[in-house]
Amino acid sequence: MKLNSSPATPAHRLRDRLRDAAHEAILEAAEAVFARDGMDAPMEAIAAHAGVAVGTLYNHFDNRAALLEALLAARRKEVLDAMSAALEESRAQPFPERLQSVLRALVAATEKQLEFRRLMFQADVPMKRSRRAAAAKKTADVISVVLEEGQREGFLAPDPEQLQPIFLTALIQAAIATSLHAPERMPLQRIPVIVSRQFLDGARARSRS
Repeated sequence: MKLNSSPATPAHRLRDRLRDAAHEAILEAAEAVFARDGMDAPMEAIAAHAGVAVGTLYNHFDNRAALLEALLAARRKEVLDAMSAALEESRAQPFPERLQSVLRALVAATEKQLEFRRLMFQADVPMKRSRRAAAAKKTADVISVVLEEGQREGFLAPDPEQLQPIFLTALIQAAIATSLHAPERMPLQRIPVIVSRQFLDGARARSRS
């Protein structure tokens, strides 16, 4: 028996668009208010900044933790999308340049979120270990694609245990954390060059002529 399935009506589509717009407005407002007032800013202030009623905010997010998690997920997606786009756009480049293009996209997307990330870092906002691991895996998945290309081209050694993406992701995360904590020591804009050189060349001294 064929199930009845009716396409979404214009009214439904409009309602979905309005809900999506309100959702994004609340996330942007939360980021701005957290940066302005700190991570303990009242939900009422976020609703006011977004131009929605407090009840509308709670229709989208049950509590502050849910709002913060959604904001983190949205910002992580922006970074991953930027990395994936950079990978597609740099297909014709040699492997080292492709790697740096992906890292530059990651850093550029991170820079747009810098104030929020620094605030979270300073406030030591807790994040569930499972979610942190999932976020790191998604980054490693994008990085795996470019590294696998480097392996096929003979630029990188074979990696049957899939350790290279893990090591590179950890190196990136450490560099960004250092930049947030001590930007004079690790300027954010230098991270793509520093990380790619450290990953590709390691700490071994160059041969002397």
